[in-house]
Amino acid sequence: MSALRALGSSFPLAIVISLFVCLLSGEPRRPNSFAVLTLSVPSFDIPLPLQLVLANCWRLSLSEKAVSYLWWNLGCFGLTFVTETENLDELREAILQIWKQADWDLLVFRQGKAFASQKLNQWKREPMEWLRWKARAMAVGSRPNLSGDEPIRISLEEMQKVAKNLAQRDPPIVLWDGNSWSISPMPSIRRMPYSGFRLSFKFDSKRAHGLWWSVAKGKPEAALVLGELLGGGTGSKWFQLLRGDKPFAYHAVAQVQWTPIGAELSLYASTSVSDFKPAQQRARQMLWGLKQGQIDEKEFERAKQIAQLRLRQIESDPLSLSRELAVWAMSERSLSEWENLPAKLQSLTLGDLKALCRSMLPFSELLAIP
Repeated sequence: MSALRALGSSFPLAIVISLFVCLLSGEPRRPNSFAVLTLSVPSFDIPLPLQLVLANCWRLSLSEKAVSYLWWNLGCFGLTFVTETENLDELREAILQIWKQADWDLLVFRQGKAFASQKLNQWKREPMEWLRWKARAMAVGSRPNLSGDEPIRISLEEMQKVAKNLAQRDPPIVLWDGNSWSISPMPSIRRMPYSGFRLSFKFDSKRAHGLWWSVAKGKPEAALVLGELLGGGTGSKWFQLLRGDKPFAYHAVAQVQWTPIGAELSLYASTSVSDFKPAQQRARQMLWGLKQGQIDEKEFERAKQIAQLRLRQIESDPLSLSRELAVWAMSERSLSEWENLPAKLQSLTLGDLKALCRSMLPFSELLAIP
């Protein structure tokens, strides 16, 4: 696999740390190669606070086996682990034991709840993340309450019930063993969120914050290009609309990411209260224009070139690639399809991008006003 084989040798930070340890210990050995393992979990039927508690309990239980990183996506969440290749089998066995574990240590459970509350409070201090999680919760039919107290209210019995349901199937794993990638069979995720809702919140801020959110079904390569078209630097469409000749926004951020059910689009603006109305109008106009295929050839070609660079950037970072492959596999796509992604991106047409935009669900609007 041309795009993936080049990853076999380098984890720069880990190698530096290993060399440093060797110098301190006086051992003249070369550093071991490193392995990356990502455990991914379908999440539509698990409330977000419970996801946070469960993920943190897993992380705490496996903290002595590997360095781990938590991540979330619409429809799934997971942990990515980094360890020395010689310890990979031991790590995988430990993950299988935790996955099947029926009873949980009460101290680990309490620590997991504390870390989960910290994460929710962190998201609440970041208006874009806070609004996006409100949108995701509404889209899958959950309560949009993101209070930091929610994880504290979760009982040990509630968490163990969810863990037991997950344990009935094998854990979905993406693995880089230092030489090649492998993906265990992933659960099928076919549930589509509903969209088109509008919510307003009171927010302790001197600014107004808006998020316009949707999901599109189509080609992953088209989603990559759409992300760069809308949010790829200062020349992107969304930035130019709100921060161009007459700035309306303190922050203008557009993100498109691949999820197990398609491409998630988030447009975010932070403005003064007096400038929020024109920013809101421009967001609605742009989304309507995308649905109508109002994209010219020049901006398409620019976004396509940046998307190709972005894909190379993802493939050069084993941790990022491992997470992307986990989400990719959950959308029922194979490693060979990922391998062909650069070629498909190269041959993508403006018509393909317009088809993705036409498939967008009605957008949802979330407003946080002082």
